[in-house]
Amino acid sequence: MPYKTLIEMQEISCRNFADRPIYGTKIKNQWQWVTYGEFGTFVNQARGGFHEIGLREGGTVAMISRNCTEWAVSAYACYGLGGRFVGMYENQTSAEWEYILQDSEASIVLTYNTVIAQIVSSMMPQVPTIKHVVVLHAEGQTPFLTFAKLLQLGQQHPTPTANVHPQQIISIIYTSGTTDKPKGVLLNHTNIISQLRAVRESYEFSPDDRSLSFLPWAHIFGQVGDVHVLIGRGFSAAFVESIEQIVNNLAEIKPTMLMSVPRIFNRIYDRVMQKIQRSPAPIRFLFNRGMELGTRQRNGGTLSLLDKLILTVARKLLFSSIKNAFGGRLKYALSGGSSLQLEVAEFIANLGITVYEGYGLSETSPMVSANRPGIVKLGTVGKPIPGVEVRLDRTKVDTDIPDAGEIVVYGQNVMQGYNKAPEETARVMTADGGFRTGDLGRFDADGFLLICGRTREQFKLQNGKWVLPAAIEENLNLSPFIQTSLVCGVNRDYTVAVINVHVDEVVHYARSRGIHTGQLDAVLSSEEIDRILKHELVQKLFARIIEEQCENCKSFEVPRNFFLTHEDWSPNSGFQTQSFKLRRSIIVSHYADEIEKLYHQPRDTSKTSAG
Repeated sequence: MPYKTLIEMQEISCRNFADRPIYGTKIKNQWQWVTYGEFGTFVNQARGGFHEIGLREGGTVAMISRNCTEWAVSAYACYGLGGRFVGMYENQTSAEWEYILQDSEASIVLTYNTVIAQIVSSMMPQVPTIKHVVVLHAEGQTPFLTFAKLLQLGQQHPTPTANVHPQQIISIIYTSGTTDKPKGVLLNHTNIISQLRAVRESYEFSPDDRSLSFLPWAHIFGQVGDVHVLIGRGFSAAFVESIEQIVNNLAEIKPTMLMSVPRIFNRIYDRVMQKIQRSPAPIRFLFNRGMELGTRQRNGGTLSLLDKLILTVARKLLFSSIKNAFGGRLKYALSGGSSLQLEVAEFIANLGITVYEGYGLSETSPMVSANRPGIVKLGTVGKPIPGVEVRLDRTKVDTDIPDAGEIVVYGQNVMQGYNKAPEETARVMTADGGFRTGDLGRFDADGFLLICGRTREQFKLQNGKWVLPAAIEENLNLSPFIQTSLVCGVNRDYTVAVINVHVDEVVHYARSRGIHTGQLDAVLSSEEIDRILKHELVQKLFARIIEEQCENCKSFEVPRNFFLTHEDWSPNSGFQTQSFKLRRSIIVSHYADEIEKLYHQPRDTSKTSAG
């Protein structure tokens, strides 16, 4: 590769792809694109602006914003001065912002709007390192420095890039904080460049590729994919208008690739399955049979002439129309962050979209292993990427899973440590430089890696059996009636589940069964939804769903009882992290009374017919 730092990479790409689009934003119903050449100019101006207001080598710039061109421009301008860049989420609490700003010692804070700028400004007595607050999008007069004025400063005071070493820390990625305060992962140029080298060796991405950017860049997966890999390979991305607009935006920009966490792929799958389930019987048969035959063909099975005819008709009448809803050009679906259910992966693959599932963490920059051209096995996270070694440590793991061990990662992608946390760093690093992921994994007979769950999430029942809840929850979450779920049972006789329902689907089911749900156009109150969830037929429905979705689970893993809720489980409510991981202790504490009742009112699961 002709570069050793991200700064060199960006400058080369902005010259080589100067006239090609890099980022698109929808403004007044029109997609407007910035070219690589314009992007490079903005980086130069922002670098000069940052230097003019005091950023020097080792200084920290923080960003509280959704994905936007200014985010990437600011990051690369910061790198060019030898600075450290920290991304944060708009919907984090002000307390989380304050903690990260203190821990990172940020001197410049960029905010998406004036409201956030005012909140950050009020923190300055508690975070004395903050010297400047810059607003990206200000309406009318504002007391804060705007990003436009920052660029003007840089234009007036051009500043060359610093002589930056590849080992220079460029980024602090803060972890989700599922059980404790977020930890700042320190990454340098070499960490990220090692990922770009692996991508170059493994995939055939080109400047003609395009993605839809919706994974937040404060999260490592979205940032490396939509910023660093994108710039290095010269392709483009459009910014999603909102999560609700993903499908509409896909149809508009016609991407060739989609990088996502399983949650989004699951919702697309759910949306399609809901339509299929409400379709006439011939359509349901054609879809289900087509999916079955498509999977068989991809796995090397033989098809009869009739089977081939059915599959051809399914592809032309159904699968192609579903793919066209995503713009019609989608070639790759890249999934990371957690395990993608095999059923969902096969659904995507049968549409003619290649599924590349991978695994990694912020501490590994992020990729550890991935499926890639010529090395694909659905249901796994592939094989270690070039330059990375994976070892399984079975010495400190207590599990019932044969050959499973804690995944330990070696390579140039491994972080430099946690910011200001030497004890935490020592706890996860081995003496020979390996990173202990805290994840249980095993290799199959073909050398593909399978993720079994988090070591700290597994729990033991009173009978001594170990339970990894994530795999059970992933099965449950495939039901269109379930948004997400949590399985628990520490030191209990059996497991139970707290289920966050998909209200629209449950109400539709209730109405189809004659359960009174009020007027069709009326917005149901919380009390009315609770009444529906407690109805005998709805309870039997969910008992059957658990039975069906967990049919491949061990008997002691299957929840024997459950509690249904329609409360908001999201980063906004605090029940999930910004990357949609469950905050288990918070959820268990919140539903402690309901969970306790589940152990005193055992459910008879022998009769689960819901009519």
